[in-house]
Amino acid sequence: MTQKKTRVLLLGWDAADWKIISRLIDNGDMPALQSLIENGVTGNISTLEPAYSPMLWTTIATGKYADKHGILGFSEPTPDHSAIRPVSNSSRKVKALWNILMQNGYKTHVINWWPSHPAEPVNGIYISNMYPKVNSIQYKNWAIPDDTVHPADLQHLFAHFRVHPLELSYQHLNPFIPTFDFSKSKPDRKIGIIAKLIAEASSVQAAATLALEQEEWDLAAIYWDTIDHFCHAFMNYSPPQMKGVNDEEYELFQHVIEGAYRLMDMMLGRLLTIVGDECNVILTSDHGFKSAELRQRHTPHEPAGPAYHHRNVGIFCAKGPGIRKDEIVYGASLLDITPTILSLFDLPIGEDMDGKPLIEIFTNPHEIKTTPSWEDIPGNCGMLPDDKRDLNPEHSAEAIKQLIALGYIEDPGKDITVAVEKTIDELDYNLAQVYYGTQRYQQAIPLLEKLFEKYPFRGRYLFKLVDSLIETGEIEKAEKSIEVFKSSAAKKILSSQQIEILKKRKVPEILTAKEKEQWINENQYNPVRESRQAANDLLHLKIVEGDLLLKKGYPRKALRKYQEIDRKKVKSKGYYVQMGKAYIKTGQWRDAEKMYSELLKIDPDHFNAHLGLGISCFNQKRYEDALEHLLDSVSLNFYNYIAHFNIGRTLMQLNDIDNGISALETSLRINPNFGLARNTLIDVYEKELNQPEKARLLKEKINVAIPIESEMSRNEGLIIKPIAKAFDSEPIIVVSGLPRSGTSMMMQMLEAGGIPVYSDEKRKPDENNPRGYFEHDKVKQLIRNNNWMNETVGKAVKIVVPLLYKIPPAFNYKVIFMARDMNEIIESQHRMLVANGKMKPDQFPMDIEVTYQKYLNNLQNWTERNKNVDVLIINYSETINSPLKTAGKIGAFLNKNLDLIC
Repeated sequence: MTQKKTRVLLLGWDAADWKIISRLIDNGDMPALQSLIENGVTGNISTLEPAYSPMLWTTIATGKYADKHGILGFSEPTPDHSAIRPVSNSSRKVKALWNILMQNGYKTHVINWWPSHPAEPVNGIYISNMYPKVNSIQYKNWAIPDDTVHPADLQHLFAHFRVHPLELSYQHLNPFIPTFDFSKSKPDRKIGIIAKLIAEASSVQAAATLALEQEEWDLAAIYWDTIDHFCHAFMNYSPPQMKGVNDEEYELFQHVIEGAYRLMDMMLGRLLTIVGDECNVILTSDHGFKSAELRQRHTPHEPAGPAYHHRNVGIFCAKGPGIRKDEIVYGASLLDITPTILSLFDLPIGEDMDGKPLIEIFTNPHEIKTTPSWEDIPGNCGMLPDDKRDLNPEHSAEAIKQLIALGYIEDPGKDITVAVEKTIDELDYNLAQVYYGTQRYQQAIPLLEKLFEKYPFRGRYLFKLVDSLIETGEIEKAEKSIEVFKSSAAKKILSSQQIEILKKRKVPEILTAKEKEQWINENQYNPVRESRQAANDLLHLKIVEGDLLLKKGYPRKALRKYQEIDRKKVKSKGYYVQMGKAYIKTGQWRDAEKMYSELLKIDPDHFNAHLGLGISCFNQKRYEDALEHLLDSVSLNFYNYIAHFNIGRTLMQLNDIDNGISALETSLRINPNFGLARNTLIDVYEKELNQPEKARLLKEKINVAIPIESEMSRNEGLIIKPIAKAFDSEPIIVVSGLPRSGTSMMMQMLEAGGIPVYSDEKRKPDENNPRGYFEHDKVKQLIRNNNWMNETVGKAVKIVVPLLYKIPPAFNYKVIFMARDMNEIIESQHRMLVANGKMKPDQFPMDIEVTYQKYLNNLQNWTERNKNVDVLIINYSETINSPLKTAGKIGAFLNKNLDLIC
């Protein structure tokens, strides 16, 4: 039998966000993505800082941080520093995924990746990100740049498939602006933007479908910036109506964002049809986008200021013949995409890559192989030759105009020397942020010192510099830098009288309109803006000064410094973070918990807030609460070694030694120099497990893999007594337990007894459950969406135990929990998987008992914490032997007269 060929379709949707997607899927508006979710794995994917798209998409394509791959921003100087240009493919220093695959004999297509101009000579079709761009409203001036398509002889063909806004009709625009009457009104600039973005997205889709259908391929990587650009332009017009948005514009543009998502879903549906079910499909975004109550009306006036509207988690979906179905993946990062795809092709992972393969998504993962670096392996890989590493200056200028219009880069103005210098400064700052975000403070400091010396009044440089100096123990340098900043920033602050004088200054009449605008910026707007920024920065400086006091060992003085901000009634995210940290340092756990809880109201995705809450709960001996917040923290930012350390020590308190060790080891893998995790592990091996050899190896800084073994305890027959419940509404009857513990049998009994069941009957009866599964697809969405729960009031719904702990607190629950011998459960699951062809007879899942037991161990503590939950544990074997006796217990528990004759 011939082995099936591995193919991977990698799709990039810039800024796609689960918060919006979940609502649209619930309304039936994204059927293609819904099918992808239901037939594969999904989860959050954590972004990196700074969250600038060209950097992030290059990380996705290489598995490396930006300091390694070389793409550091939106723009860069030309090699001769005569101009600035959009960041180009020629700045990438390492091989991308498609280069590695080509080197191993695979054919690759690359469509519109960012950045990807000029086109690389891969052994498939390569279309650069210049291909769809509309730089002129005049159709006749719409030329395709040179070096946009490889092979070059296909450039003329693909040029015919581009879509121009003038080719669109009102029917194309109507789903985005259904209330606009084209017969009575002339489209304005905003409607022109909608047409432009639809046209560009359609051009990418046309090129992608042509390439996929006409040429053989093993990997196809396709990227759209559609959602990101729509969100930057129209998110503030989306529901609910924001303050400052007039009624007319809200009415007209409130459907635009949903229209963008529906457009992308239609395109996805077509691609899925083309590639078929035997292709592995991975869909990812580089970050999310703030919507609804998280929106920020104002954009910081700094380069790449629009990135402040991004959320730090994006979407991840994967499906295919080698990928699990309808499961959730945790801890995914942008760094992991390339290693995961290499694993799908059974190729080695570069040891110099910063990500990891997501082996948990595979049904039968390959053994992970590694190679020191793909950069050292010779051979034709399709990267640009040296003579193709400069962009056409004319095309660069057009693309730069678009980036300026979007707000991602500053207008360079007339003085190109100043423009080039500003661009280099921004690239240096972005590199410093990469070092800072990966705790490489020693490498960040020289870059930040250089920038701060040039701009001593700019807080964004000062704050990261002082943080880095504090982390490296250079307290005196940090204090001197703060004093320099105070003096410089104070000089920028204008009095209210000075501001009024500036506003009244007359613009010279002899200037042109453009010169007048520049004069106003230089003589009125910029001084006022810099004054306000300096005042805000000096207020934020109190947080930095408090941090310095914390580092010097004066937490109570630090608290007083932070409280100076409190008296000003200015509450920023940084304020809550540092107040929480100070309360933790002073052992005021409840106050710390309050601060971090307030922070989550502002930013529900703040991983440090979850981390702080985890530490606060741990020190109040609320270990289950602590574990929940800590797991939330690493799901938002997997590469935080402090969070993994705290997960480890929390699990130790819960007597889950093996998983505690695993978490501590993860902490050490992320930061091998984290002595606290290493010392904790050494203590565990020496004092708890009597394994001195493993302790000795750790002392020598050798990481060792530890097999997980655990004795199973039993929960059968236990009835958890309810305590002072708070809800009086009709309960939701939840049937829960581990898979194959008898939950379907219990649902059958309840239905026979007259209880209505919540089931869509999509999963048909089979030999494993001949009377049916009594499941509903919406239950699988519980983690990302629980809006459907109100449909289950007064009914019985089947929810397996991993999802049980995520049920919303707004309802009253009666939980019937099925307990069965663990060995019987594992054996029953194994037989079912073998019968379904998903597992070999001699193959057993490793460590599944540990995970299952952890779910069971949480049950009593979870029940006691939630006063809206009553639990009855039913013994599976007893139910089989004495069903009427069990039915009587259930009737009493539910306070219902059940029909016991069945």
